[in-house]
Amino acid sequence: MLLLVIIIITSIKQNSLYDQTFADRWSADEPMSQLTVIYPLAAGEKDDFYFMGLKHDILSKLSENSDIEDYPDAVSIKGSIGLSRNGSQVNVTAYGVDRDFFLFHPVSLQYGSYLDSDDLMKDGIIIDKDIAWSLFGAFDVVGMEVYVGDTSLLVKGVMDKPEGRLAEEAGLKDSTCFVSIGTLKNMGVEAGSYIYEAVLPNPVDGYGLKLMTDHYSGDDTIRIVENSERYSDSNLRKVIGDFGLRSMNGNGYVYPYFENVARAWEDYFAIILLVRYILTGIILIVVGITLYDFIKSDIYKTLRKKRSILWERLKESLQQHLPVL
Repeated sequence: MLLLVIIIITSIKQNSLYDQTFADRWSADEPMSQLTVIYPLAAGEKDDFYFMGLKHDILSKLSENSDIEDYPDAVSIKGSIGLSRNGSQVNVTAYGVDRDFFLFHPVSLQYGSYLDSDDLMKDGIIIDKDIAWSLFGAFDVVGMEVYVGDTSLLVKGVMDKPEGRLAEEAGLKDSTCFVSIGTLKNMGVEAGSYIYEAVLPNPVDGYGLKLMTDHYSGDDTIRIVENSERYSDSNLRKVIGDFGLRSMNGNGYVYPYFENVARAWEDYFAIILLVRYILTGIILIVVGITLYDFIKSDIYKTLRKKRSILWERLKESLQQHLPVL
């Protein structure tokens, strides 16, 4: 019973991790695969043309087996930026984002709307309530301006940050905002790994992942995660096998908050899987001992004897009532 409860609760929690389940939200009819590509710091700066080329290559490969013309994708990078208004100034964590980022990571907005990747001006910003209060002394400040130096940014939304120790340790302890990647590059400081995310068709298990890994074949510094299978038993067994080694970041990655949260849950679910295996082993041992004791018991011997007697009587009855061929 305890084992069943653990399995059910774990499954519910895995399905509630919104950042990891965009593939299911995007298409309920066709199998899709959500992928995250993480670049090491040593990979250097990536511009929009780089990611346009990546998407063109993936679409070219997809067109060989399907008529797909586009797929949702997102680019992001962590950094910092200084915001000011009327003499008040705050230095905050900033995420430069582009494309369909908020489809993958729909942060909780208290006011306003998400940034529009089609906005030519790229002058929007989403701030958290801490920033809003520090600069404006209010929360509903959508449509007002903040400044980076002499350049103004229009507040498009005010968000609620996830609360709790896990969210804080993942990188959301400090005041946080979202701007376009161009704004972060030109006005702030980039200090994280570039992240590329995509949802690709996955008619056969591993198809979407293979498309992406083939693109980066030969470069083992690029880390590719199949989010759709991230919390599967097979992947969690790998996490258990790499336990203690995962924290050794030899290639220099700086993860965004959502990847840190996802990796933390990988560790938790791996421990839960190990507990499940231990409980299953205990159950099997108990059942095996119980069966062995039962086989060796007088009750079992008596039942076997009665069965033999009944079988002999059945054969005698059949011989009396059935004609001999």
